[in-house]
Parts: sequence; structure tokens; C-alpha cells
Amino acid sequence: MRRRVPGENRGVGALLAPVTAVSNVNGSGRVRAVALAFLMTLAAVAVGAPVAGASADAGTAAQTITVDAGGSGDYTTIQAAVDAAATGDTIEVGPGTYSEAVTGDKTVTIIAPNETTLDGSSLSNDPIAFDITGQAAPEVAGFTITGYYKGLHAAGSTGDWTLRDTTIENSSFGAVDADDSTGDWTIEDSVLRDDQNDAIDARGTEGDWTVRDTTATSRIYAVSASGQWTVEGVTVRDAYASGIAARYTDGAWTVRDTTLQGPASDGIDASQSVSGWEADNVTVSNADNGIRAFNTSGAWTVSDSTFRNSSDVGIDVSRSSATWTVSDSTVRNSSGAGIDAAFSSGTWTVRESAFVDNGVGVDAEYGTQTGEATRNWWGSCDGPSGEFGGSGDAAAGNLVVEPYYTDAAQTTLSNETASPCGGSTTFDFGVELEQVEEVNRSGDATVSAYPQNYADDPVANTTLELLVDADDDGRFAESEVVATNASLDFAAGEYRTVDLTYENVELSPGNYSYMARIGKDGQTTRSFTNGTLVVGTGSDGSGTATELASCGVIDRPGSYDLVSDLSSNGTCIEITASDVTLDGQGHTLEGLDPDVDKIGIYGNGTADGLTNVTVTDVELTGWRHDGFGTTGHALYLERVNHSAITDVSVTGGDIGVHLRTAADNRLDNVSIEGTKNVGLHLQNGADWNTVVDSAVVDAEERGVRLSSASNNTVRASEIRSSGAENVRLAWAANDNVFVDNVVSGTSWGDTSISVGQSGSGLEFRNNTVTGSSGHGFGLSQAGSDYLFANNTVSGNDGHGIRLNRAANATIRDNTVAASGGHGINLQRSSGHTVADNVVRDSERYGVNLNDVDDAVVAENTIERGTNGGVRLFAGSSSNELRDNAISNAPPTGVTAFPTGIQLRDADDNRIVGTEIDNAWRGIDVNASSDDNTIANTAVNNTASATRSVTLSGSVGTSVESLALSDPSASNVTLSFEGYNVSVAPAASPPDNPDGTGIGRTVDVASVGGANAFLDLTLRYEAGDVAGLDATTLGLWRHGASGWERTADAAHDIGARTLDGNVTDVGASADSVVVGAFLEGQKPFDVELEQAVNVSEGGDVNVTAYGSNLDSAPVTGTTVELLVDTDDDGRIEADEVIASRSADFDAGEYRAVDLTYEDVELSPGEYSYMARIDDGSRTVGSFTNGTLTVETNETSGIPSDAVYEAGSVAAEFDVDLDGRIGIGELGTAAEAYASGDLDITGLGDVAEAYAAS
Repeated sequence: MRRRVPGENRGVGALLAPVTAVSNVNGSGRVRAVALAFLMTLAAVAVGAPVAGASADAGTAAQTITVDAGGSGDYTTIQAAVDAAATGDTIEVGPGTYSEAVTGDKTVTIIAPNETTLDGSSLSNDPIAFDITGQAAPEVAGFTITGYYKGLHAAGSTGDWTLRDTTIENSSFGAVDADDSTGDWTIEDSVLRDDQNDAIDARGTEGDWTVRDTTATSRIYAVSASGQWTVEGVTVRDAYASGIAARYTDGAWTVRDTTLQGPASDGIDASQSVSGWEADNVTVSNADNGIRAFNTSGAWTVSDSTFRNSSDVGIDVSRSSATWTVSDSTVRNSSGAGIDAAFSSGTWTVRESAFVDNGVGVDAEYGTQTGEATRNWWGSCDGPSGEFGGSGDAAAGNLVVEPYYTDAAQTTLSNETASPCGGSTTFDFGVELEQVEEVNRSGDATVSAYPQNYADDPVANTTLELLVDADDDGRFAESEVVATNASLDFAAGEYRTVDLTYENVELSPGNYSYMARIGKDGQTTRSFTNGTLVVGTGSDGSGTATELASCGVIDRPGSYDLVSDLSSNGTCIEITASDVTLDGQGHTLEGLDPDVDKIGIYGNGTADGLTNVTVTDVELTGWRHDGFGTTGHALYLERVNHSAITDVSVTGGDIGVHLRTAADNRLDNVSIEGTKNVGLHLQNGADWNTVVDSAVVDAEERGVRLSSASNNTVRASEIRSSGAENVRLAWAANDNVFVDNVVSGTSWGDTSISVGQSGSGLEFRNNTVTGSSGHGFGLSQAGSDYLFANNTVSGNDGHGIRLNRAANATIRDNTVAASGGHGINLQRSSGHTVADNVVRDSERYGVNLNDVDDAVVAENTIERGTNGGVRLFAGSSSNELRDNAISNAPPTGVTAFPTGIQLRDADDNRIVGTEIDNAWRGIDVNASSDDNTIANTAVNNTASATRSVTLSGSVGTSVESLALSDPSASNVTLSFEGYNVSVAPAASPPDNPDGTGIGRTVDVASVGGANAFLDLTLRYEAGDVAGLDATTLGLWRHGASGWERTADAAHDIGARTLDGNVTDVGASADSVVVGAFLEGQKPFDVELEQAVNVSEGGDVNVTAYGSNLDSAPVTGTTVELLVDTDDDGRIEADEVIASRSADFDAGEYRAVDLTYEDVELSPGEYSYMARIDDGSRTVGSFTNGTLTVETNETSGIPSDAVYEAGSVAAEFDVDLDGRIGIGELGTAAEAYASGDLDITGLGDVAEAYAAS
């Protein structure tokens, strides 16, 4: 009986999961239910029944399905909605509590906008709240998930995941289980608390991860992950091990604005990683090691970070070969070293940092490079102790420390003063901060600060200050002190709470950073972290607003309230003063006569400029002017800065909202609909503005236009159904950011988001761009340095993303689907990076490069393009296609002949590490595409494939290590150069009466034209010739004259290669078969049972299957079993552990059982093989098997196990936890289906599962 080992695919278990999750039967009833469910599922697959997760028809629009437990939705359970949903649908779950375990394999969005709870506390059998597997790329948002075994399970999945605004708590196993998944993940604005084991289990994952603005009370476990990671704004408290466990990783990591508090082990454990790391504004307290970077080789940067109270080391970089830098950081109260760089061999720098009260400040003993540790504060005015004579934290080993700072404020260097200490009292403070709630404008904000005197002496007359970044420039100026508490005295070591009140807040609505600092006599210490002050639009009731009952001019600061609806033939309200709040209180301003130029609300700063103007809660309609050359405006700000427009609705009229030479304003919840002209226009110096949570709908011309407007952000807004482009950027509209928007639907073939006439440094992130009658994104005659990241671009009639004459774009992590043209089309440009995208169902090519140079197309998944996967065309050169996965089967229902990769008039390009599932032509190099390289690439033919690789009319192309496969042919790996030829796996090659084939053959055909040739290197494996005389191996060719050995072929036994030239290919319709054959016929074949399990000290039986290939009987043969007992990768003659004598009749095929008794191997996996020896000839098995040795069945089983030792259930308890989980039950069901387990044994396992 075969038993799965951990990490194997659990496909049957996944099929069982939907059934067992809802079953409430027990005992034999449960057994029958499980077995029946399994058999029914297996039968459905066998007859071709629809499988869960099948893609919806490409033409079906995504739907929103509602769930309401009370019956007012489409369904009453989430599972029913998931079962009914198609790919791309949204499931909206109403408020209430749901007790169910949701499973599926579909790409759907499941959202709970209004206080929805999933409660698994009443469910049995290790329930999982969301178990969505396979290639699905779901989004889950808005839930509270409590009381489950796992909150979310996607182990081994391949799709991209998004989890946001969700709380997962009290999970008995863990919150998020995604180990060994390959998709990209985003987790944001979530809380993962009080979960056992891991908050996030991402070990062995390959995708890119973003964890943002999330709080966890257990670790983030990413050991051996290979993708890029961003951890930002995250707090991990009281993790049972390391806060972030990232050992052995090889992808780039960024950890920013993150707090790791009280982990049982390290704050960040990145030991033995090979990737680059950046840690910025990270705080780690009460850990073993703040950061453990032991034996790392990737470059490291730590900046603006704090490490406190480490029981071992603040930052451990011992034995690292990396280049690393620590700057602007504080390491305090480490029992060992602040930084341990002992035995390191890389170049390193520590500057502008503080080391106070550590066992050793920096330990660089036995380092091979001299470290630079200058310009640091060592806790004493006379510098570091140890080898340097001061009295501060010690510095030891191979490093330099001078000059050092002589004061904690880090203002004076030792080389700038003759008397570093000068007799002054040490000033050594720390300050922590409280995060305040939202405050209304003109209200008061009170912040609690927590200063502590770290010095051994009392300090008198200190001053504590609160500073707010009022101009939002990322810096704190002296003019931004908003509260002061002076003359504070502190005893030695004293820690206290001090309240600071910012009275009569005069800031516009928005978010502002704040900090605290404490100082005395020019020495200051700022707070460890910054807080965020949220200023709302409300009033605290302290002032009286002026009531407006008619149109007019507001020329004085103050608050103004509309008390009725107003209408006007001209401009209604003109604001000419700063510091004005206009509250419409829901009233409407209506424009009347269309023959008169008019503005609904005009912020007029044309004289001296205005600031701090707020317009809120007002509706504007009909602000239109039909005069020639002029347009009406609903709301117009001209030379108005640092202001806000919130909760404003515009319908009809000409221009909805117009900002001209107006900077640093915020538009929040602004709705613009049905304008005759542009909906929202930012023009001529309208810079640094933010548009958020707004909508521009049904504009007759462009929806949003930015012209000569830079550094603006448009976020979380809807822009759709415009008469021209939905978004247009032109005329030096540089460095703008569009993020989290939905942009859809245009008329008359217009592009949805269009950029032209310069416009560099633009970012488009996390947008959804759909339904355009033209392109999704279109850049033409634009600038450079663009970012397209994590966008969904689908259902557009033109190209998904098109760049023309625009340089240095990065296009990554996007999903581009169902484009009417190419998925991604790059033209007449250079320097682009196209990486980690999913491009599918394009009506032309998935990715098209037209006259493009120096681009990298890497790690993309490209599927179902009507013309094919990737095309390099019209002079494209020096590009690299790397590690892409391409399926060139056409979309369902489309008759097409696609090519995986086509090079047409494209020179000096490189294709490497790419895999193509080929439905017609795999790689086609034609039309004078010269000097290209194809390396380490695989072409897997399907039944409809014709050619794997074609070289036509092109010279100088080199193919290095090409793996070919075909469902009806043996796999083969080869390298070659050629001209006017194609190659493919040879299906059913003719028998060679003079040789023994080793399964390595290839079909070679002429594709027309003269001088066809192929210089071929064919590779084979050691197992191909195991037990045979490899010296007789040669390269053979089968043509019109049958099989002939190629006389000039070279055989390199060490490299296992055969080299030869094939020149007589024949006419275009002809082909020849080339393959590797041994001279003469081998006497035996041996096959093996491929995997067996045994406990320590037990017996294991392996079945070998021998065939006598001779025409005469053979007697006195020995069949032997050999095991690689020393696990050195070689199976040697002295490792025979079982043998039997056997006689074979002529042509006989028989099974021979070989028993390895009293297995004395340690637990683990060992290779084994079989061989037959007749005294003069020895033949080994085709392949090796795997022997898994487990701990003794009775050892390691918990005393509270739900089964008896030695029972069938014990054999399936892979993790030896005394329980049977769903995966282990699935393995048993699979064994039952294959006949390796009877119904009684299945019942034993099922009963143990029920008891678990």
C-alpha cells in the first residue's frame, strides 16, 4: 500500500473537502457517505462531467450575487453563491453570522461590506472558513472570521490572492495557510489575532507578497519563500516564535513602518537568505534578536529603526558575506551585542546611529573586512569602550569608530571639540507616542506622549513639544510646533505620561503626521515613531456659521452654511477669502440661462491666491454655457491651494470640477455625472492634488483630464462611460499616480486611459480597466519611466496595454484578459520590463514587441492568444524573454493556428527558461531573424501540435538545452543550430533492427528553401543506459533507406551527449527521424514499483518486473534490490540488500518480489533500484524508486491518539499528531479507489477522522 508523504499533492482530499465539511453523520454512516462521495466525484471526472472552477464563457459579463441569511438575497449561504458563481463574479454577503466552511476553485470576489461574521465554533472536523484552491485568484474582504481551524487555506494553489479589511481570530491552527503556493498575495487592512501557530504561513511560496496595514498576534512564516515581499505598516505582537520568519529566502524584501513587539524568538529572522533586504522605520522590542541576518549573502539596509531590550543581539549579521548598511537607527539594552558582525566577510557601514546600554555596542571580531562605524553615539561623550578607551558601549574587532558623536542629540563630533565631554550632564531620553482619534477642524486634539529618562542622573527643566507636519511636505519645521509642555523634571530612569493639546486645529481635512520631541540646552530626542492626525470636516460647535440664503460673494474668512436651494443665471457663489468653509447642508445650486457664462461655486484666487477653503455637502446642476469659446463650470478653483472639496455632487453642465493653478487640494467623495465637457479637469500647475473615493460618469467628452498638472493622485474612484477617453494625461502631466480606481466603458473606439505629448514618471497601480471600445491603456509619443502594477485590464476592444514611443516602462503583476488586439503591445520604444503578468484570451498575441529594443519579458503567464503567446517583430532586438509560461492553445471555440513565440525580422534576442504548452507551433524563427539564442526552454506538444521549433530563412540562431515532449512520444532534450528546418518529438519512431533505442528520438523536417541543415547535440540520462554498454551508443538517422548510423557523430560519455550533423533533410513535406541507439539488443528490461514505505526495523517488499527480451529461455539469473543506504546519490555494488534467483522463458514478463528485512535505516527517503544479472550481462531498472523510512509505528504517537497503535488509521497519520485530518482522509480514499485499501480499512480511517 502506498502512503503519501507530507507535501505531496492532495487532489483527492481536495475533492472530498466540500462533502466532508457539511456532513454531520457519524460512525459507519460517515464512512459510507465519505466513500460514496469520493466514488461519485471520481466517476464524474471519469465521464467528463463539468469540474468546479471551469472558466466562464469569455463573453459573459461578471455578475454580483447577493447572500442574505434572512432570505432577501440570491442565496442564503456563501457556499451556494460560490457554487453558482462564474469566474469574475462578485459575491456580496449581507450582515449577520454565518456558520459554514466555504470551498471552491473559482476566481471570485467575496465581500462583506456590513459587519458580517463567519463563525466556525459550532462546526466539526477542522473547519476552514475559505478553502479556495487551484488557479483561482479570489478576493475576500470585509469579514470577521472566528473559531475555525484555519481562517483561509490555499496551500499549493497557483492563483493570486487578495485579503483585505478582514479580521481572523481564534483559529486553532492558523489564520492564513498558503504554504507552497505560487501566486501573488496581497493582505491589507486586516487583523489576525489570537490564532494558534502562524498568522500567515507562506513557507516555500514563489509569488510576490504584500502585507500592508495589518496587525497580527502570531508570526509571519515565510521560510524558503522565493518571491518579492513588502511588509508595510504592520504590527506583530507576542508571536510564539519570530515575528517574521524568512530564513533561506531568495527574493527581495522590504519591511517598512513596522513594529515587532515581544516575539518569543527573533523580530525578523532572515538567516541564510540570499536576497536583498531593506528595513526602514522598523521597531523591534523584547526579542531574542531584533534582526537575525546570520550567514546571509544578499545586500542589507537598515535605516531609521529602533531595537530595544533584545535578550541576545540587536542586529545579528555574523558570518555574513553580504554588503550591509545601518543608518539613523537606535540599538538599546541588548544583553549581547547591539550589532554582531563577528566573522563577517562583506563590506559594511554603521553611521548616524546610537548604541546605549548594550553588552557590546558593535562586535566585529574576526571580520575579514574593516567595518566603518563612524559618526555614531555610543552612550557616552568619550566614545566607545573596549579597545577604544571610552566609557560608552564597547566596540570590538576589525572596525573604525572615529569620529564619533559626543552627545546624544548627535550634533557634535569628536574631531570638532578639544574636550568631548566638557563636564556636561548626559541627556539621554526616549519618547513614545499615542495614536489619536479623528479631530474636527477648529476642535482640540490631545496627544499623550511617554518620555523616559534613560540616564543614571536626574534631569531638570526639559521641554516636551508636539509638532505637526501642517504643510504635508514630509518634514517637521520649527514653525510646526503646535503644543509645548515646559519645565519638566525627571528622576533617573523615570518614565511618565505627558499630555500635549493642539488647540483650535486649523488644518484642512486630511491626514497629517505628528511627532513629539523632548529637549534641553539644544539637545533633543524625537519620538521613536510618528503618529497620524486625521482632521475631519465637521464642526465642534465652538463657532457660529453665517447663513447663506442667496447667491453672492464670500470675502471674509469663516464658516458659511447654505440654508436653502439657490439658482442663478450667472455665477452663484464666489469665494475671494482664505480660511473659508462653505457647507451646503445638502442643498442644490442650479444654473439657469444657458446663454450666460456662469460658475456654480468659484474659488477666485487670481488676485493674491487663496488657501484653506473647504466646500462640502452641496449639489450643483445645470451649470452650462452655450456661448462660443466659453464653458460653464459647476465648481472652479483658480489659484486656490491647501483646500478641500468633499461630499459634492455635480450633474449636467459643461465642466464638473476644474482646478487651475491650484495645488495641494483634496477632492473626497465627489460625484460628477453627465457633463457636456470634461468631468474633472486639472490644468496648468494643478499639482499635488488628491482625488479619492469619487466618481466621474457619463461625461460627453473626457471623464478626467490632466494637462500640465503633475504629482497628483487619483485613488479609489470610478471613471466610466465617457464620450471620449475616460482619462487623458497630456502636456507635461508628469509623476501622477492612479491607484485602486475602476475605469470602464468608452465610445467611438477611444482608449480608456490615454497618455500623450510627454508625461513621464506616471504610476498606474491596482486599477481595473474594462470595457473600452479602444485600448485599455494607451501611451503614444509620451515620455519615460512608467509603472503599471497590479492592474486588471480586461474586455477592451483594442490592446490591453499599448505603449508607442514611450521608454522605460515597468509592467508587472497585471492581469490582462480578453483584449480585442494584443494583450500587451509595445511599439517603437526601448528599455521596458514586462514581468509577472497574467495575459490570456487575446485576439492577437499575448505580448507583442514591434521595433522594441532592450526589453525584458520575464515570468509571465500567457495563455490562449488567438495568434499566439509572444511575438518579436519589425526590427525588435536585444530583448530577453525569460522564465515565461506560455500556452498557445486558442480560446475555447476559436479556430486558430497560434505560435508560442514568433520571431519575425528580430535579431539578437534571447529566450531562456521558458515553457510552452504547444498547440500548433512552439517557437517560430523566420523572416531574417538572425543571431538569436534559445536556452533552457521546454516545448510540450499537445495532440494538435505540428512543429516544436522552426528556423526558417534565418541564420546564426543557437538552441541550447531545449526539452521537447509529446503525449505520444518520448521526451528528448537537445541543442542545435540549423537553417530551414523544424524539430519535434518523434511519435512512434520506426523499429531499429540493429540497435536498442533509449527513448531519445526527434523528428527533423525541412520547411522549404535551400541548404537545410541541422547541427544537433542530443542529451541522454544515466538511467537510459543503466547496466548497458554505453560505448556502443550512437546517433542514428532514419530516412528513405531505413536506419543508418551517423558516421561522424561524436559521443561524450562523461557529458552524456551525442553530436552530429543532419544535412540531407529532404523536401518540405519530408522528414527524418534522428535518435540514440545502442548497437545490438539488450537482454532484459526491468521495471520497478516506484514508492514504498516502511517503519524503522520493519520489513519492506518491493516488486520488480523483469522481461526476457531474448528469443531463448534464460536460467540462473539473479534479480537484486539495491538501496542507496549512505544517501550519497550513488547506488553501488556493496548496497545490495535483497536478491532472488529467477529463470525466464523466451519473451517472458514476470513479477519478482524482493524483501528488505529488518530495515536499519534512519527515518528519511532513500533511492533504490533493481537489476538482473545472468553472469555475463547486467541490466538495471529504467528508473529508481523511493523508499520512505518512518519512525516506528508505536513511537511518536501521542498518548491521546484517537486510534490504536498499529491500526490502519495509524498508517495514514502522516504528521503523527494522533489525529486524522482531511488531507490524510483524502489519501486513504485515494488508496481505496486504487484498490490498495479495502472498505474496512477506509472505515477505520474515516472513524478516526470523525473522532478528530
